[in-house]
Amino acid sequence: MTRERHRALHRTAGLLAVAILAIMIAGCQKGTPNQAAVEGSPSPLSTPLTFQIDNATQSPSEPATASPAPTLTEEELPTLVDDEQTGSEPERPHWLRDAAYENEYATILHQLEYETLMVLVRAAELKFANKEEAPSFEELRPELLKYNAEQRLDPWQTIYEHNPGWLLEPNDLLYAVNMYEPSLELSRDDDDKVRLSFKTFGHSYQEYTVSRHMEIELLRSGENWQIGDIKSRASEFAFAKEDAEHIMMRAFENVNYIGDDETHFLFQDDQGQPYVFHKKHGYYSTPENI
Repeated sequence: MTRERHRALHRTAGLLAVAILAIMIAGCQKGTPNQAAVEGSPSPLSTPLTFQIDNATQSPSEPATASPAPTLTEEELPTLVDDEQTGSEPERPHWLRDAAYENEYATILHQLEYETLMVLVRAAELKFANKEEAPSFEELRPELLKYNAEQRLDPWQTIYEHNPGWLLEPNDLLYAVNMYEPSLELSRDDDDKVRLSFKTFGHSYQEYTVSRHMEIELLRSGENWQIGDIKSRASEFAFAKEDAEHIMMRAFENVNYIGDDETHFLFQDDQGQPYVFHKKHGYYSTPENI
């Protein structure tokens, strides 16, 4: 097999794996289990999303007050600890820890996703260390319901019980981290339900990511917020040159746009390090990872 054919096959396999994962985590709607994820066959993509933006929607009436995630030792959570950090307590990996948003609802979504992940990560680490001591998903459910509506737990249960390793490399499991915030639109049904619509993009640690158009509900329960229904559809060629510049300049210091070709927007930093932004699928990488 030639090197070019091997690379093409590798790229195809990567895209397929990411697409299946995205469909599975977004597949549970209105309390119906994601049968496609369980049975291994992809579910159909949702129809294009359309809704009116409520210009009066400003910020949440109450701030998110999610409970803190369990504290883990470095031995319990080696995969998610940023190696550059020191101290007795682990830090979020940089692409989680440093996520920042101008919109308060985006911040709430990120916090809810992160708290959910940390509950599951701790349990997954225990499962890998000693399966007999790991909690069942039913034991985790009360904690997860602090951050998620009941119908959102089916995809997480499938991952925890069948593919817990994904929890330790959660690149495509947290939508807020991949949010292209300038695309964010808000719609409010009432004071207790807000819909966020936005495009996602992929990072250098998410090779072969496919950009998606997301619609995610935030539901207020008392003074706290939960993640409700999620809709997702693939979105090819979703980013213009200006979008790619915005993403790259937030991701790297002193990076400049230098041109494009048929498939990539091309960038370079002050040290001469090249980067590329993939036009079709919406992720950036270094040229050796093309």
